[in-house]
Amino acid sequence: MTEYLKGTLEFVTQHYDSWPGAEQDPRNAAEYDPSKPVDVQTDKPEGKLVPCTECGRAIYVNTFYSPAIAKCSDCKPTATGGGGNGTQAVVQAGKTEPHRAKDLTACLINGHFAFAVCPVHPEDPEHEMELKSVDHHAHHGPSELIGYKNGRPEYRQTDIGETVMHQCLHCKAVVTYSTTAQQQFRRINEPTQDRKHNNACGSILGTREESHAA
Repeated sequence: MTEYLKGTLEFVTQHYDSWPGAEQDPRNAAEYDPSKPVDVQTDKPEGKLVPCTECGRAIYVNTFYSPAIAKCSDCKPTATGGGGNGTQAVVQAGKTEPHRAKDLTACLINGHFAFAVCPVHPEDPEHEMELKSVDHHAHHGPSELIGYKNGRPEYRQTDIGETVMHQCLHCKAVVTYSTTAQQQFRRINEPTQDRKHNNACGSILGTREESHAA
């Protein structure tokens, strides 16, 4: 059974060029092309490196991803990745209206949002995900903490918010990525001191109360 380099993105990118090949260890039959940058296709905190089945480029994917179907962003067909019927060929990420773009992936501010793995059947090549939508939010994007006012945190937006949706072409499972959620949401069954977010049905999540440590 082939073994793949696993860990955080920082760890695997530091060590994949020295990962022993099949000559040193038959279990490590995965051969990478270190001349090309790692293609990041997951936002998970830990994953694994697999080689592109077409060109050998190292691809960082989630730990359940099947290496047999691995293709980097350059080799993956654009018809299922981000193709469409838009009319605009020249696209500016974060500025062009996505529904006008010929290629949805060209609209992405976050390039690694271009691909997803079916969450129901991650190792089945028939369950291919297609990028269905890209939305940008000028006033709801990544932000940074700049201080506290009256005991409550204040933030400054650093970029345009982006939300994308992928759907499996076989089982219709949906995966979404977003940079618009900048607060830690409560679990739906978690109590809160804020009564307006703690109704009888428990249907409103709200956000966890943030306090400034003295």
